[in-house]
Amino acid sequence: MKKRERRTVFYKFFLIGGVFFLVGLLALSASLPKKVSVTHNLKKEVLSGEFSGARNIGQNFVAELNNLSCIEVMLSSSNKSKGGCFFFYLKKERESKTDIFKFQGDVLNIRNNEFYRFEFPEIKYSKEKKYVFLIEIPESLPVNALALWSSAEDQYERGEKIINGVTYPGDLIFKTEYQQGFMLSVELLIQRVCIIGSFFANLFKNKIFYLVLFFLFFIWGTVTFIQKKRILQKKYGFWTVFGFILLAVLAGVIILFSGKIVVYNQVKNTIPAKKIYGKENIGQTFTADYNQLWAVDVLMATHRRKVTGEIVFHLKRGVETSDSLVQKKVSTEKIKDNRFYRYQFPKIQNSKGKEYFFYLEAPEAEPGNAVALWTHHENKYFDGEKIINGRKAQGDLVFRTVYKAGWIHKAGLFLKKITKAKPFPLNKSWFYIGLIGIFLLSSAFFLTFIMKIIDES
Repeated sequence: MKKRERRTVFYKFFLIGGVFFLVGLLALSASLPKKVSVTHNLKKEVLSGEFSGARNIGQNFVAELNNLSCIEVMLSSSNKSKGGCFFFYLKKERESKTDIFKFQGDVLNIRNNEFYRFEFPEIKYSKEKKYVFLIEIPESLPVNALALWSSAEDQYERGEKIINGVTYPGDLIFKTEYQQGFMLSVELLIQRVCIIGSFFANLFKNKIFYLVLFFLFFIWGTVTFIQKKRILQKKYGFWTVFGFILLAVLAGVIILFSGKIVVYNQVKNTIPAKKIYGKENIGQTFTADYNQLWAVDVLMATHRRKVTGEIVFHLKRGVETSDSLVQKKVSTEKIKDNRFYRYQFPKIQNSKGKEYFFYLEAPEAEPGNAVALWTHHENKYFDGEKIINGRKAQGDLVFRTVYKAGWIHKAGLFLKKITKAKPFPLNKSWFYIGLIGIFLLSSAFFLTFIMKIIDES
């Protein structure tokens, strides 16, 4: 086959392969969701009244995207009796006499404490427009025929709960859904491909990956070297290899104990804190557990939106201190929804037992383009307090502190924790040091024996 013919065959093969690959991607994207569901409030605390008479209850909200097509509301029914109808209305304004959508449902179809879907023809240009939905029950039904779950306090910043035309504290538990069509499937596919790519990219940042890789290369390299030099066949060859492997295994143990200490100060999250924008700033006081404080991880939320701009991280000695030890600007595009973001800074040598205060602010952010911090509504962290705009607030932020300690320090902490509240001899450090020593010797002996078998075969 001539060179030109081979090149033509290669191009055809490449073209056909590319076409099949694109068709496969499109087929896969077609199977992915074409709707976006946005949860606005999930804090289920109180039933927002059981209907009686002509009572109605609802919520106003701002649509996050175009093509609004469904609203899900968490309903409850403790007395379905013989059933009966209830009504759902979607309007542009509370006082509007015309309905965008009206639905009549039966109480018998309600599953207690589950979301009920109200689907309607999609509203094409709904993004950033205000709407209100109302649920109404006639006088003919029992008092406890229907109720809606709600938070006790205002959790949704872009709307209000409405009962009989009057605004009340709290927000209904509801979701909005938007039809995004085929382009959403393509976008989700790209996101999944990026996640897979990110996995392999992060693999190269993982210490365990390098440890396994080192172990495999070490075995292969050692066996090759021993066979080439015929070391095991020489006098004291077995013990020479044994000593070399023992040092290598010891180095592996040291690598395992080296690195950072991460303290999970407060990790229970129940509600997102207020979004950070304008003059708002939210922070937390804490006491450092160890020396060499190096980073603070904060659990953040973007509400499944791409947030642009910058957020500023401050670290101070205390709330009353004017000067910041650390001031760091971070692009909000780097922040992932419902994940910890690490704010790293030069390590603080003598940090153990000292009180610090970190807070975040975003002066240029706006209500619809801002991040929030996850928090617990109760005081779960006893060595610090949540601070909003310089004042103490109920609850604690979800955060971790990170310390850059040496392997000896980390091994000492490990021994201290493992011996705590144990009977003799499990409460003694020397017992575990002895176990580690036996592990090192037996591992080195086993690997040397395996190499001898390989060499002789």
